[in-house]
Amino acid sequence: MVTTETGRVLFESQDKNIEDFFGECARILFDSGKNNHLIWVGNSPFVNFKDVTPSIDEHIINFYNKVNNSGRLDQSIAPGFPASWVKNDKDISAATSFGESNIGVDFGKEDAMLAFIGNALEVGLAGGQNFYFQELEILNILFEGWKVYRKLLNDKSTNLLPNKLASWNGQWLNYRLSEDYDEDYDFQSLTNEGFFKVDKKGIVAVDTLNWSELYFNLSQHFDNKLTPFMGSIGQKKETMGSVIINLEYCDSLADMYEHISGIRLKSKEFSAMFGLDSMRIVDTMRVSMKTLQPPKLEKMLNEQKAYKYNEKNFYQIKTYLLVMLGSKLDQVQKLVDEIATMLINYTNKEKNNTSRKNKVKKDLFGSNTINNFLEHIVEIIPDLDNSYQPLISDITKIIVPLQEPDFKMFILLLKLEFTSKEHFGKIVKTTKK
Repeated sequence: MVTTETGRVLFESQDKNIEDFFGECARILFDSGKNNHLIWVGNSPFVNFKDVTPSIDEHIINFYNKVNNSGRLDQSIAPGFPASWVKNDKDISAATSFGESNIGVDFGKEDAMLAFIGNALEVGLAGGQNFYFQELEILNILFEGWKVYRKLLNDKSTNLLPNKLASWNGQWLNYRLSEDYDEDYDFQSLTNEGFFKVDKKGIVAVDTLNWSELYFNLSQHFDNKLTPFMGSIGQKKETMGSVIINLEYCDSLADMYEHISGIRLKSKEFSAMFGLDSMRIVDTMRVSMKTLQPPKLEKMLNEQKAYKYNEKNFYQIKTYLLVMLGSKLDQVQKLVDEIATMLINYTNKEKNNTSRKNKVKKDLFGSNTINNFLEHIVEIIPDLDNSYQPLISDITKIIVPLQEPDFKMFILLLKLEFTSKEHFGKIVKTTKK
């Protein structure tokens, strides 16, 4: 089971026996109070009591008794295991579909304890996608974070809701990996970092983190890729399998954004631009450039029109497109700039330039094929001085070999560059007046 194996990675790094380490974890995760736990494990000995409130030690004894008297481990004593087993002892209940294996393996007391620990190392993210990492560095950070959550939960002045450990794990891991981490943190500073949300009654709950913000900070600490196990939370937990998180794309996007804007992105800024749809991970089971695609891009690639300048969209979309055109980057970037400059000169050549603007914004930018684009370019260049004549050869050489998806990206890049030059040209003219 995934929870068992995740718990095992953390346990094997400890200089303790399993009973001692499980007891230490249980005393952090659960509380003698009726509901002051970091995590809620339904029907487990740690939360399944009525009027009497046993101590943690009594909870642990009850847990051991239930494990020893159980024929097979289930969700109540080993989170991540089946919720129940049907009478023939062969088929898993249809109510369960998370973290299971159909391989006949006997599990015992240690596996149940490891499952509790591993379940508490779940990293919850917005959209219901939860990850189980196997990297010890990550698991140690999460274990450290439990103690912080416990301290805040015990401080009644925080008005903090219990049972939000998965979301807390996501927030804490992200914060510990970020450049904004301050070892002198307190409740207020964590609030400022976006850890919490407050309802109308003043109740504070741990907010869920956008996955691409964590992706950014993971890429600053780990090379190449990570392959955590992913589950999805809905009416029931569902097994998704291992997801491939390619980390190099983050650096490519961040470096390109800095190259064209002069600004180095931080995690929250990156998250606001790329990877906004967590369901893309579910569709592909990997984090790739497709997963990080800005939400408006698909529509913009298929629209045959010009755009008004928008700074955020300009840098966001241009960054993504340039990274996607990586193998042709230098040629394409230079050509786009030269064509955009030429088109600005073309539209500004006459005072009454409406027809020229229409030629560019409607005819040229409305081109849906390479041939159509070249036809309009050939009509525009002769109206300019001879210095632009060699550009026809460069355009043909670079554009003709492009496949349709790359051509669409090229056209969109040209629209963005033209719009930017047009926008800042107007600002210069206004300033001069």
